[in-house]
Amino acid sequence: MISKSLLILFVVFVGHQAVFSSPFEEHSIDPRDFVDINGTTYFVDGGIEHSWIGISNCGELNMTMISFDEPGKWELIRSWILTQGNNSYNHYWTSAVKKANTDTYYWQPSGAEVTEFDWSFRKPSRTDNSVDHCLAFYPDPILGGYEDVYCTDYLMRFICEYP
Repeated sequence: MISKSLLILFVVFVGHQAVFSSPFEEHSIDPRDFVDINGTTYFVDGGIEHSWIGISNCGELNMTMISFDEPGKWELIRSWILTQGNNSYNHYWTSAVKKANTDTYYWQPSGAEVTEFDWSFRKPSRTDNSVDHCLAFYPDPILGGYEDVYCTDYLMRFICEYP
């Protein structure tokens, strides 16, 4: 028969694991990956993933992939990345997608049109319009900005935010 104290210990352990176990298969969530930037909580993932995996992982946290749909938000996040000592050479997914055979990027899941672009030195460079394009960002202070990339071709970091 299981003792009451062993059962309580098991429940506490399982409860603790539920709080800190990962919805991501490859690694556990570090609570330090949840950061407060100017009064808003973000999850900054340290791994690299395809865009759809980042979207799914954000969803598991009841969050969405980051959208730069408010004035000044891009610069706020970019500055935070650079001042925290994170490698400015890392690329990050955003929630913006340009569907195949279209010319407009939309923030997901809101569906709002992306109207402001701060392109990197590469500018929009993808020419195959028959596939979806995702909008990534590169926070480097000199060469950084938005980059259009094929959604299925790259592995990058991602940032989640609460909707």
